Amino acid sequence: MINKDNILPDFWNAISLHYEKECYEDTLKDACFYLIDLIQNKSENFDLDGEKLINNVFSEKNPKLLINKNQTISEQDEQRGFGYIIRGLICSIRNPLSHSKDIKYKKEEVDSILLFINNYILSKIDDTKEFGYVDNWFDFIFIENSNDSVRYSNKILENISKKDKIDLAKEIIENLNLIKEGKYKYLINKLYDGLTTKSKNEICILLNRNLIKVNDDHYLRMFFNHFDKSIWSKLDDLITARIEEMVFKSIQSGRIVFSDFEMKEILIEGASLSTWVSDWIDVFSNKDEIISCLFNKLNYEETGKYTLHYFTNILYDKELIMKYKDNIISGLKNGKISYKKLLDYIFIFEDDPDYDVFKKYYNDFKEIKEAEDELPF
Repeated sequence: MINKDNILPDFWNAISLHYEKECYEDTLKDACFYLIDLIQNKSENFDLDGEKLINNVFSEKNPKLLINKNQTISEQDEQRGFGYIIRGLICSIRNPLSHSKDIKYKKEEVDSILLFINNYILSKIDDTKEFGYVDNWFDFIFIENSNDSVRYSNKILENISKKDKIDLAKEIIENLNLIKEGKYKYLINKLYDGLTTKSKNEICILLNRNLIKVNDDHYLRMFFNHFDKSIWSKLDDLITARIEEMVFKSIQSGRIVFSDFEMKEILIEGASLSTWVSDWIDVFSNKDEIISCLFNKLNYEETGKYTLHYFTNILYDKELIMKYKDNIISGLKNGKISYKKLLDYIFIFEDDPDYDVFKKYYNDFKEIKEAEDELPF
């Protein structure tokens, strides 16, 4: 007896209407159509139907779906035979029933066929893997190779199935720490942009779960390094607020000092996270607070070095320069070298009459060294 308790739920939904009405021929057609739809979706081959679909998907030379590794003679025989079985069902059941109303099936025959489809064919299809040379896309892309050109990245994405793209995106979120910094940003964001809205939401949920529990900033640095800032608005407000506070504290502590031991300038511990976010600050909700902090840091040489080194893309903005005009003029009057260096760049590359307001103070500038105990930490 066939019922919802011994048939897979999706399969039962496809056949139950006609089966419960004892329309057994229609039930078998429903079963065959379900099987075809399943193979089309799993292989992402929607242009073919019937025998042509089966021949293409379970081709001996270039199969789209594999029920095994297809390497030994026995595995190749099984792969080929499985395709024959499905072709047999289509040819001997679906096609004749679609063309003739004189064909009749007994309930016992229908039950046997449905159970065979349910217990053998559907379980085999559920275990199939898409044909390809790559067993693990994450390892292949990020561990075993180092090529991240746009051309190669596009070629990779062309060869990854829809299901594997979702799995790959999830694995990227879980293993950001393993991806080399400064590489693969184009591929990662192209992959994300190509997902469905539903899949993007799944990825953002997973990303939220990882970001909310981050305590050290390495995962965050890799997040800022590999993702485009357009994803910021898709994340939960609680997570983005938490990270913005972490970044702000990192900026507050930021300064570059000279190490007698290493005989070079070094970034003070605790400020490294902030050095990865200069391109992201314009999407932060505390953007104004951060910018105010950066201009104030120009009042001191060590904090000014840090600010000019990592945040010039923000400070060299005319609108901000004019907004903080009084700060800059006051800094020049008081001999703060970082304000002078800020204008050095502007006067070299800009010839804007609006900046004439600074020229007198710039030309009269005399550096005044601050005492160490004046530093704001």
